[in-house]
Formats: sequence, structure tokens, C-alpha cells
Amino acid sequence: MATNGPTVNVAGASGEELAQPQYRASKFAVRLVVSSTGSGNGFISGPLILPSGVTLWIDKGVTLFATRDATAYSPNPAGPYCANTAVSATKGGSSGNCQALISGNNLVNVAVMGDGSIDSRAYAEIVTTNKLYPLMKVDLTCSNTYIAYATGMQALDGTPCDDGGTVVNSKSSVRNMTWWDLAYLGNLVENGRTGAASQSNFRMMVFNYVKNLTLYRITLNNSANFHVVPAGIDGFTVWRSSCKHRRRRPTPPGRQPQPALYRRAVRRGQRQEHRRVRSGVGGESDRGVADHRQHHHQARR
Repeated sequence: MATNGPTVNVAGASGEELAQPQYRASKFAVRLVVSSTGSGNGFISGPLILPSGVTLWIDKGVTLFATRDATAYSPNPAGPYCANTAVSATKGGSSGNCQALISGNNLVNVAVMGDGSIDSRAYAEIVTTNKLYPLMKVDLTCSNTYIAYATGMQALDGTPCDDGGTVVNSKSSVRNMTWWDLAYLGNLVENGRTGAASQSNFRMMVFNYVKNLTLYRITLNNSANFHVVPAGIDGFTVWRSSCKHRRRRPTPPGRQPQPALYRRAVRRGQRQEHRRVRSGVGGESDRGVADHRQHHHQARR
């Protein structure tokens, strides 16, 4: 159950104020538990918005999987659009185009914890429940254009893509891109140029203007973008949590391999490829990071 109070910006509120009953939750908002029958320990979800005074608890052995449906992160036919490296012929993509898997704004006393895990499945093929939603294929063709999609139409084959691909090919039988395919394409274009594109990939967690945010004993796996993006946080504690993801491609030419272990996970202004806990504009105060590790796993071939 959420708090009885309104969702407002409580920046600067005193500890005495935050101890008031209206800022406390009487129960978990969501507690995901292991099945008593021995199966069914995975849950699939679209974007979740946490209210104040709420803890999302994921039990040991339970995994919360992000949906692969691109329209879940981009529900408005008029945009902004997710799962691309561009949104028009002249404008690149942005992770801000996508709703985060877990987010919250102007909150107090929220937490994500438990010995379970959250998996964004960025390694998996992107799908859509709307056949008209444009998706890029691994042959760089696209299934539709955003211009046609916004009007409920299907663009003709051969029409130039506006999602970073080449041309529309509705008959293509190759698979769709994964989120990591888009990230690779956005950061290292196939002809070797860098910085010429940017992927619209959803982030795992985004929190803005929160007083007392806690991540405890939770494992964050395979994010499509940053694992955690905190901005304007007063009191951020990360304790015994880990971020893991597989390596899908070899290190691109001209770039140094990234270290396998990161101990200083929260750094102001960091935008490195594998540093997945990012601080936003405005900064954070009283950030606590204890026993936090990021593990970089090499997938077996």
C-alpha cells in the first residue's frame, strides 16, 4: 500500500517530518515470492512507477523480467519512439524516448530489495504487439516508418526508414535487432565512424528528486542501457547489490577492453559504456555505496 499523502517534491523536509505516519507504507507495494509448486518463478512486466513509501521486494530465486515489447516503453503512437538509433532522417535516438522499467519522481522513502533479480533481457530479440510499430532488422531494413505508424498505416516497401535503418522491407525474414544490437550500432556505426548515432534503449531504473532511496541485496541483470539513473537524490544507499551483463560482441577496434570489476559504482557525470550506475543533473547528497560490485561476464561461445 502506498502512503496516504500526495506525491510531492519533499526536498529539504526534516527527518521529523519524514517520520510522520503519512510517509510510511503499511505493506509492500509488490512482493514477488517463489512459487510453492516449484515452477513459475519468473514475472514479466512493462514499466512500473513506484509511489512514495513503497518497497518493491523480490524474493530469492525470483526474477522480474522486462517485457520485450517495444510499445510498452513507447505507448503513444505520436512518439517519442523507442527501440531505434534515430527518430527521423535528421534526429538521432535517445534513451529519454523510452519509459524506464522502474521509475519514480518526487518521492520519499522508496526501495528496491530482496535476494532476487531484475533482468532487462537486452540480449533478446525485440518484439512488438502492434504489427505496425517500426522495428529494425539485423539486415538494417525496417518493418515500417514512424510517419506511417503515427497515422495507422503501413509504409510501402522501399520507403526510406526513419528509425536509423535503410529501407522498409515488410517481407524480410531475418530477426529483429536486440537492444544490445541497437546499442552497438548507435555507438560504433558499421563503417567504423563513432558518435554518429545514439540508441533509444530503455533504462532499468530512473529516479528523479527522491528523499531516501535504497537498493539492497538486489541483482540487476542485462540492462539495455544504464542500470540505475538517480537525479536529485537526497540520501541514496546501495548495499550488497550487483549489476551483471553478458558481453555480446568483441571489443571494437581502437577501444581498450573494460575492466571486469568496478568498485566505485556511483560517479558524478560518468557515461562510460559499462558503468551502469549514473548520476544525473542536480547531483545527489549523502550517497552511500557499500559492498557494491559490477561484474562483467564473458558469455561462452
